[in-house]
Amino acid sequence: MAASPQLASASPPTSTASKKVVVFGATGQQGSIVVKELLKYQDKFSVIPFVRSQEKMKEIFGNETTKFSAVAQGNILQSSSLEKIFDGVDAVIICVGVPAFPNPAWENGSNTPEKVDYIGVQNIADALPPSVKQVILLSSVGVQRRSSFPFSFLNLFGVLDAVSKGEEAMKATCREKGIPVTIVRPGRLNDTLPPKAQRGMPVLARGDLIIGETSREDVAEAMVKCLEIPSARGITFEIVSGKDASKVASDAAWKGAFDAISTCGTELLSLEFSSVNVDALERLLVQWATTLTFSADLFPPLPAPIRADTLKDGERGVAITALGVDVGGRIEEVGQLRFTIEDVDGTYYLKVRRAGDYSPSINGGFGWAGGWGGKEMLGEKQILGQLGKALSKKIKNAVA
Repeated sequence: MAASPQLASASPPTSTASKKVVVFGATGQQGSIVVKELLKYQDKFSVIPFVRSQEKMKEIFGNETTKFSAVAQGNILQSSSLEKIFDGVDAVIICVGVPAFPNPAWENGSNTPEKVDYIGVQNIADALPPSVKQVILLSSVGVQRRSSFPFSFLNLFGVLDAVSKGEEAMKATCREKGIPVTIVRPGRLNDTLPPKAQRGMPVLARGDLIIGETSREDVAEAMVKCLEIPSARGITFEIVSGKDASKVASDAAWKGAFDAISTCGTELLSLEFSSVNVDALERLLVQWATTLTFSADLFPPLPAPIRADTLKDGERGVAITALGVDVGGRIEEVGQLRFTIEDVDGTYYLKVRRAGDYSPSINGGFGWAGGWGGKEMLGEKQILGQLGKALSKKIKNAVA
């Protein structure tokens, strides 16, 4: 028989204006650190841990359990456990998960990645009421690179497949309910990295390109910052721990990092439409970008080969990435322009932004770890000129 939800009062919130936050996976390795990070700010957040075992919760948090505004007990694999726990809740943080390889934590097949990272996450998504204002979901780097080493090895038993399906399920369900979802993808979690003061500010990126190790402490801080920084709402990003103590992880640094990856750098162009068929405009952009290198009108030829990709993670539009070859003969990305269709208070805009310098990131991998909105991309002026010509010829097909 499915367990009924239990919501027990602990102590009252310290402030009636604080955000009420439910944390799933609250007694896990990552979730427990998120809970402790939230408890540092009792004037801002009222914490409700969702746990399977209150005994384990008491072992982990001890006297700190008196700081919880309530405790929710249940199992995310039992939908009835998720009823009536979201009344008055502002935000939900989800840190559920199990080891990638068969392990006692799999509980003889009843607690596998497929069940926890996909079905459990889907159950949470289904139970969320539209009144919830924000969801923050823990994921992993590599979900978009599951066929490439080392992620193909990590995915031998389907953990990244399950995490990817969980991401998509949460985004799709919350999209219907109007709830913004922030997805946090850390690198390999490592609790033995140097202390925070030596690590400095973590590296944030988008596109599942970087590789590296991440402290659970940095992940917890990032997830809590997502509750306060507007530009962190509704985005998917990767995080790896830094290696530069001079770059202090201040509030301003966190805001600057999220502002950078959410807007993707320097805005070069903004076109306003009084009305527009978004699907048609996106198709036009994708067709134009994918045929750009073969255009007979493009003279002189672009100084670097390019790749066109349709944007994902809730963005509408296309990215054009300039490619180069590093000293080791590896293909690397040396710049990017992002063409996004955005709804700003009911008015649609086509915005073009320069994503910035592409530079080596952590452990020799490549990713957007350099400065966003940096130098002019190779061929940038030619590409923007071609966009103007394409729009002048075909914009009637995109405007309703």
